[in-house]
Amino acid sequence: MRDAGSCPTCRIIKTVCFWGPYKVAPWKRPALLFMSFLVIGGTLALGAFTVAHTNSTWQWFLLVPLLGLGVLGMVTALRGCLDCVSRIFGGI
Repeated sequence: MRDAGSCPTCRIIKTVCFWGPYKVAPWKRPALLFMSFLVIGGTLALGAFTVAHTNSTWQWFLLVPLLGLGVLGMVTALRGCLDCVSRIFGGI
């Protein structure tokens, strides 16, 4: 894995996750990857339902940030350092 401060996601994670660092644990990376897959899959399924049935504009304002958070979590789980993973995962 990468050292803290040298990964491609450190700058973005420090901006988005403003609450500070949390305890680093080795189980957080696979858990973050799994939860990111769930968020992305659920968002895409909800988006397909939205397009097929309602096509409301306000629902896209919810779906686009959720998809962005899922993609950020996936990129962090795959390419981020342990500090970034623990910061985005939280204090669990």
